[in-house]
Amino acid sequence: MPNDQQVSHQIEDALVARNPRGMAQVQPVLTAGYCLRAAQVLQNCVKHKPGATVLIGTGFPVVGTFETDGPVGAIALYDTLEWLGAVPIIVCGQPLVGALSERYRTHEIRVGLYADVDADTIALLRTLIPKLLFLSNAQARLKMVGITTCVGKVLVSEQRVLMAL
Repeated sequence: MPNDQQVSHQIEDALVARNPRGMAQVQPVLTAGYCLRAAQVLQNCVKHKPGATVLIGTGFPVVGTFETDGPVGAIALYDTLEWLGAVPIIVCGQPLVGALSERYRTHEIRVGLYADVDADTIALLRTLIPKLLFLSNAQARLKMVGITTCVGKVLVSEQRVLMAL
């Protein structure tokens, strides 16, 4: 029977097997076991901090609309975290927040380039006080300045940047 580390490697390989976005070329620079480490952070969060707030950023703007793969993953993550006892909140802009807010806890953010993006990010983190924060890689690059003042630990996976506060 495979151990946890072996299962993590199998999942990591499966995530890049079809390779439509070229992520197989990125995988070798990541320390193997990143799926296991992310799962352990999630487990520790919900085990030691029941009811912990978890922010899930998604819906990165793309030419007048938003990414299409991120929201589906965000919803799956939301449902899982809620089932485990956390309090997930999907953080995104319009039009996505309008579509999700009836069924999911959401927090609307402004989308696009504007002067107060760092201040808005810090205010969001101070208001909601999350224990975990999930952002798409593109969002993480855009928001890193504001977030690094509030984040203690950063874990990177192939699909997401996981930040544990």
